[in-house]
Amino acid sequence: MKNPEIKAEIKKHLDTIASSNIIYQNRRQSLLPTFDAIKALHTPDFEKNFKSAVGKIKKYQEASMYVFAELPDLFSKDFIKYEILESYHESCRSMILQRIGNSKLSGLLFVLHEVMENYPDDVAWAITSLGEIADNSSIPLLIDLYKKTGTQYSGLAMALRKFRPNPSVIEPLKHIFVLCDEYPPTHKDIIKRDKIMAAWALCKHGCFDHYDYIVGLLEDSDISTETSFSPGEARTAAQAISDIKGWEFEWEEKYVQMVKDRLKVEQ
Repeated sequence: MKNPEIKAEIKKHLDTIASSNIIYQNRRQSLLPTFDAIKALHTPDFEKNFKSAVGKIKKYQEASMYVFAELPDLFSKDFIKYEILESYHESCRSMILQRIGNSKLSGLLFVLHEVMENYPDDVAWAITSLGEIADNSSIPLLIDLYKKTGTQYSGLAMALRKFRPNPSVIEPLKHIFVLCDEYPPTHKDIIKRDKIMAAWALCKHGCFDHYDYIVGLLEDSDISTETSFSPGEARTAAQAISDIKGWEFEWEEKYVQMVKDRLKVEQ
């Protein structure tokens, strides 16, 4: 098969991958024959042909990340990193970084690690996706980011709570909890959100020093007036406690009272 024919076949398969809006995990099995067909097109010039087929077409750029994740042996890591982080359209890049986490494409962790080290404008997306994948090999990078930036990235504690228990994150999370009080007073809603995430993460990693802070926020309801709205953290507190305790939880107001009642029974 000549190169133009290979490129045409690659485009056809990328169309198949891009054609469905179904969550990737739910359609992965149905796409396996497509990945097999792409693998069968491999030649010494495959990277060149693949790059040419994808071009500047956003839907192909987005679809390509699934090919990279499922068929990593067809590409060098440098090729994958360059395409996603340098070649692809900027808006497409941020979408891909999000979907790596949403689709739990652990085969592309190295791309997120590269972002953490060399692409500061995209770090927030990488933090979120690292938390979704929650591979403990990423923890050193997250701790290093914390040491360099403190609480600059509010999603750091939220990401760390999703990892398996690891004692190395406890001191950074304790520090994040304390540093939240140094935010400007105008950021009081962010203070509460970041503190509860740090306390929640600490509990998930086996440190319950600030568990009572979470319990106290069960009384932190939304405050609404004719001219303002101040969001409370009662539901987030109920969610955190339910997660820590292994209780059922849904994002409904009634679960706040249900958590309060269960805690009373425990006393």
